[in-house]
Amino acid sequence: MESEKQTRRRAPWGRLIFGMVTSVVLVAAVLGICMTPLPAGLVDKPKGDAAATRRRVDQTQLMYYCPSRMALSDKGQYGDKEFRASEGNQASAGRYAAFGSVYKATVGPLQGENASGAQTLQGNDTTEEATVKMLSTSADVSKAFDVRLLAAKSGTGAVGTTASWATRGDLTGLSAASCAAPSARQIFLTGPTTEGNTQQLLVANPSAKAASLNIRVWGSKQGESIPLSTGSTLNVKAYGEASMELSSAAPDQDGLYVEVIGKQVPVAAIIRSVKASGLTALGSDFSESLPKPAGRILIPGVKAGDAVTMIARADKTTEATFSWVNSNGVVEADRRGLKAGKVTTVNLSKAPDDAIGIEVQASSPISASALTNVSDDGGRMDFAYAVQGAAFGRSALTLPDKTEGELTMLNSSDAATRVQINGYDAQGASAGVKEYTLPAHGGVRLQAAELHESAVAFTVSCDQSVVWSARLSQHDLDDASIPGVAYVSSSALEPSNAQILVRADRSIVH
Repeated sequence: MESEKQTRRRAPWGRLIFGMVTSVVLVAAVLGICMTPLPAGLVDKPKGDAAATRRRVDQTQLMYYCPSRMALSDKGQYGDKEFRASEGNQASAGRYAAFGSVYKATVGPLQGENASGAQTLQGNDTTEEATVKMLSTSADVSKAFDVRLLAAKSGTGAVGTTASWATRGDLTGLSAASCAAPSARQIFLTGPTTEGNTQQLLVANPSAKAASLNIRVWGSKQGESIPLSTGSTLNVKAYGEASMELSSAAPDQDGLYVEVIGKQVPVAAIIRSVKASGLTALGSDFSESLPKPAGRILIPGVKAGDAVTMIARADKTTEATFSWVNSNGVVEADRRGLKAGKVTTVNLSKAPDDAIGIEVQASSPISASALTNVSDDGGRMDFAYAVQGAAFGRSALTLPDKTEGELTMLNSSDAATRVQINGYDAQGASAGVKEYTLPAHGGVRLQAAELHESAVAFTVSCDQSVVWSARLSQHDLDDASIPGVAYVSSSALEPSNAQILVRADRSIVH
């Protein structure tokens, strides 16, 4: 009797243990089924081939930052009125053009896509040619230039130029800049930060996200970057602008090499440069970002009598040869060693009578700009930065309203090349066409009015060997006998595209 009671007491524990063992066996069986590959014949084959294919992705939206007119970095009003700095009777203009397969192009405030006050470019759509859309405005405030493309193909794109001038005040002379595309990294060469020279870095953020930038600067005294007294970080709010006074951050240098790196979003940047001696204005201009360093550099646009100082820098120690370019070739002007990282200035004195440009050759890649000075017998001066150019198959530039232009094209190749230049008027209609054969390492210079007196925008077609730009003048300055000089670089009509490798992955179940 007692034995039966013990058996009945042990029975529930036995059933519990049996159940646990059974559960473990079932779980192990399920896991085994899930983890064991099925026979090949029982697996569905994925649709399509597993081989890699390439897909082209085109850029169909272009965005540019167009800076406002030249300005004094310090607008404070100090002391007696007659001794205060003044922007004088400054006037400004901007011209914007879109070429080729463009759906819509607008110019408006730097406040995002939904900003009010944007103006739409208009064009001549009556021809069978690719259309050209144009707009002319003042350049009193900075603007965003937004372009939407129907197709990304050669000959399609946009360019814009702003200019300002004054016959009185502390900004006498002429200044100009091309509209700049935002980029994750930009480099600049600019002039001295010695007494009387102001270098102001201006950065624009056209995105909806705030940007934090890293600014690095090299000078003429050492090969290492300079610890900036203002700090190396610059923050720019969304759809906003910010500035850094480089003259204060890195003083007493003969020239600066500036690197701007966007940490989160691409930004657009430019440098305002102003020179004065006491109460005497000695000119102003914008310094634009440079293309990547190269072993051979062409800078079009110098003229007889220009006082030229070269500003150059190399990452590695090298020797550079500086030559004048004329219509038939090059003539060596100077040869100088460049120490790694250090900004070097080279005084080439005055350009000879037949000079139309400058060539720089080095054994390793370098960056270079030409600081050109013009003056009159009374001591009045103006200066401009002529930056190293880049060669494209199709490119363009515009002349702002109330300015005139002199176009210079240089051949970078070792053989003669043909080039075609087309002009367009303010409504986008054709305004002349010319063809030239440029000798090896030579070039040609022409007045813009030689194409047609109404031509204000220009395109060049070639075999990617021609570097060209426009040298601006302004009739109000000419009438007042005030020196004025500025340059406009050409920009590519070659929208960006990328090849993406696509490969089917059979291990992914959709």
